[in-house]
Amino acid sequence: IYFSSDYPMIDSWKASLPAEDIPWISKALFSYNAKGKPELDDRKIDRMWYEPPQPPLVPNQKPKPERYFGHRLLMWMPLRMFKVQLKCPTCKKTELTKQGPYRNTRLVLDVDGYYILAGEYLHCSLCKKNQISWNQCILDQLDPGTRSKFPVHVLYKTACDQRVMFMMHQRGLGKIFHCIR
Repeated sequence: IYFSSDYPMIDSWKASLPAEDIPWISKALFSYNAKGKPELDDRKIDRMWYEPPQPPLVPNQKPKPERYFGHRLLMWMPLRMFKVQLKCPTCKKTELTKQGPYRNTRLVLDVDGYYILAGEYLHCSLCKKNQISWNQCILDQLDPGTRSKFPVHVLYKTACDQRVMFMMHQRGLGKIFHCIR
């Protein structure tokens, strides 16, 4: 059991992340701001994929579950990472700006287990609407090279890696997921 004051992280992420991933993700991406509140540290976001710490080869202490059952993390933040210009899909005029981390994370089904998907809010100053960085209208604005780096098919409440979708298409099951999209 982890206490909320033990690890700097926004509360909505603590609620949506598996308990075994909270300590290492907190250490890898968050810090306290000047007011003492946890915030995503832009200086720590230097790549898309984050791996949980590996267990020691020779355990010298009682094992901790996060060392054995942690999930990889995919940070999908195209404005921060790729410095692309994205237009608001609603008003189609204004350039979107980064607004902060999206409030929830998602578990993505992969061939060998699950990984966590985290994104950011993108804000339009004209129509005052926020978009999620993995929204299809945002992904459609990216060039093919950048778009190919996002390996997830996101549905309303679930998410699936493209490798799983490829395997399902081979077996004729991929059409089911396209129907519920």
